[in-house]
Amino acid sequence: MRSTQTDILILGAGPAGASLALMLLQRAPHLSVTIIDKSDGQKEKIGETLPPQIRDLMVPLGIWEKFRKEAHLLSQGTCAVWGDEALLENDFFFQTNGPGWRIDKKRFNHFLVTEATERGALFQYGASAKLTEKTPGLFHFQITGNSGEKECLQAVFVVDASGRTAHFASQMGAQKVRFDNLTSIWRFYEFSTPPAADMPALVEACENGWWYSASLPDKKLAVAWMTDSDLAPIPEQQEETWQQELKAVRHTQQRVVQAQSAGKIQVWPAASQCLDTLFGEGWIAVGDAAATFDPLSAQGIFKAMKSGIFGAYATLDFFAGKTNPLGKYEHLLRKEYENYLDIRGRFYQQEQRWPTHTFWQRRHHGVTLSPHAVLVTAKDSIRNSPQTRYFLSRQEESFILETCSTPRPAKEVVEAFRQSPLAYKKDHQVILALQFLLKKNALEQVS
Repeated sequence: MRSTQTDILILGAGPAGASLALMLLQRAPHLSVTIIDKSDGQKEKIGETLPPQIRDLMVPLGIWEKFRKEAHLLSQGTCAVWGDEALLENDFFFQTNGPGWRIDKKRFNHFLVTEATERGALFQYGASAKLTEKTPGLFHFQITGNSGEKECLQAVFVVDASGRTAHFASQMGAQKVRFDNLTSIWRFYEFSTPPAADMPALVEACENGWWYSASLPDKKLAVAWMTDSDLAPIPEQQEETWQQELKAVRHTQQRVVQAQSAGKIQVWPAASQCLDTLFGEGWIAVGDAAATFDPLSAQGIFKAMKSGIFGAYATLDFFAGKTNPLGKYEHLLRKEYENYLDIRGRFYQQEQRWPTHTFWQRRHHGVTLSPHAVLVTAKDSIRNSPQTRYFLSRQEESFILETCSTPRPAKEVVEAFRQSPLAYKKDHQVILALQFLLKKNALEQVS
């Protein structure tokens, strides 16, 4: 069996992994980079809108001018029916970076990977990487190619860019902390003639979630219904429920009647989640493997590329022997994710038309706990480590339960967070965490 070695192994060829490779090879061409992706690159992907700020990432990566020649559709902004029946526009027109872009995600991913390979990255589609051994300074993998051929690969540093499965990071002991169970139920439609060039993306709220639609190249229209996994229909009822729910969103339906459905309905996870550990000895997680964002934010690819670039800087600092480079990377991403959770919460609070419906009740988290409420850890509190946790990482939950091992006012627990290594967590999120632990009976209120 052939055996090779690489400085950096990137598991996943999406925007995060490809951006990390591009930045590494631009800043340190002497480092060897290998990218392994288990998919064949042919899977259909729902389109996304890139914000104008994507230029700020592409310029330092050295791919801006080539991207502009890719002829993706320009996007002047997004329309939204949110909070009331009015159709509101969020224009990119007056932003200094110009318009955004409506992209074919499959083609965009291929563009990034091609740029990375042209700079020297070795790349395999349709291959799997199995960790077989960890020795000091090296990870040992068995690589199985798309034709079944096997080889041994040794890597000094590993980047988990495998998407929300975070397969390698999970092997290393990281756990997913989930903040909802959002699911995307989607399909493509096709227009007989190209739609208007200025057709904006559309977000439209409904009783059981919200809808997204956007035109794509090749006369396609991507349409997605976002709801919670337990509210989604079973496969046998998908088509019937799709048509029924579609009738309730007038503006989305008006788009669909102009087109024909193309292909079957697909269901993908879309939950907001973040790993409780973003790095370990000789590895980091980037992109969706590290943290995923609500599609409502329209920041998925932007955030993935940004974390890939930050991850590249952390990797370079690791090879340069600098102090705690991976810890600094994690702290940066945690602060960014806490900011995202705040913005996400405020946006969902704006929609109050269906306060009794389960989807919206779950997202209207309000602070009800008095700062003077005295809390104590419940005597029969069970501290377990499920593969997927909700709202709190192991470290955060342990810190709260230990802090409340003797009765403490809620405001003192919040202050303790501020003085701890967990200070990235905002006060509002700490209070919501306390309410969550009270609800699951891990904490008790004694006064």
